[in-house]
Amino acid sequence: MSKRNTVCLVVIARDEARCIQRCLNSFSEHVDRMLVLDTGSKDKTVALAKAAGAQVHSFEWVDSFAMARNAALKIASSDWHLVADADEWLESGAECLPELRAGHPNQIGNVLIRSQVDTPGRVGVLAAWLPRFLPGAVRYSGRVHEQLDTALPMVNVPLTFGHDGYCDEQMRIKRGRNEQLLRAALLESPDDSYLLFQLGSELYGSSSYGEAIEMFTQSLRLTPAKAQYRAALMYRFLCALQAAREWTIAANLLEQEMQTYSTERTFMLTVGNLFWAWAQDQPTQAPNLLQMAENAWMQVLHLEQRPGVEQGYQLENVGERAARSLGALCRSLGQDDRAGKFEAFADKKAMLSVVATRV
Repeated sequence: MSKRNTVCLVVIARDEARCIQRCLNSFSEHVDRMLVLDTGSKDKTVALAKAAGAQVHSFEWVDSFAMARNAALKIASSDWHLVADADEWLESGAECLPELRAGHPNQIGNVLIRSQVDTPGRVGVLAAWLPRFLPGAVRYSGRVHEQLDTALPMVNVPLTFGHDGYCDEQMRIKRGRNEQLLRAALLESPDDSYLLFQLGSELYGSSSYGEAIEMFTQSLRLTPAKAQYRAALMYRFLCALQAAREWTIAANLLEQEMQTYSTERTFMLTVGNLFWAWAQDQPTQAPNLLQMAENAWMQVLHLEQRPGVEQGYQLENVGERAARSLGALCRSLGQDDRAGKFEAFADKKAMLSVVATRV
């Protein structure tokens, strides 16, 4: 009789009393063991993790997430490692774990991460497939926003994690730490396009738009055309340009990249938002800019009819957002009949989303 593959949940944590038990309780019935590597908590994280049934080990923090994760993986020493952050939880797919564990550990499993984000008037959700179901020998590299150091193929697996670490309150706690680590990493690897992208993202989050744009510009110049994070780079670059009112740079960027990303819904929603903001900022150009905003948002609704696999992080409820924006645009132009149709469509999309979430 063949040996049953083991699965260990692996979490690194520091001062995560707010959420550590939520994370562990969601996985506890579906894995063989749970291991928490604590990197210096001063709150009740360690006691709470032990109470939830996890094995807890200590690790002296050395300004490297990869080193901490690798230390945890070495201690876990299982056939499969299911990697989660303390601010994540298993949302769905547990019934698939027996089949996944039975597979030979020769590929990486990408898990769907649904990250809550604060957006005007509501909590939005960003969704992305990230590698979290790992063969036992796989390890990480990188101080922060660490990446897997492996050539094994990656496949999407039917597991979904929730995540609330991108909400504003949690990001304020992490932002200074991440920026410091990214700057240190860039001193060692100044031409690392992924590190430049992540530093730009941190700077955008802290409203340092000018420096964020500099980082995104450098990153885009160095990023390979097929890099997994390139679509997310474009999305955040456009957001920074809109926030800084750098309309000329935005126009040049869109001229270069529109053809590549015109089938990505989140990208096209962002394009529409940018043209709308541009029109508000420069009313003399508003007629042409509002038409371009309408075209971009209509493209989103068109893409909703034939959804496919898109790159990087994608906002959920994109169609609803585009329809509401179209409704607001039509109202501003006195086109109340058209506005009502878009608003009704958005309400319908919102209702379907609520029903799907409850199911």
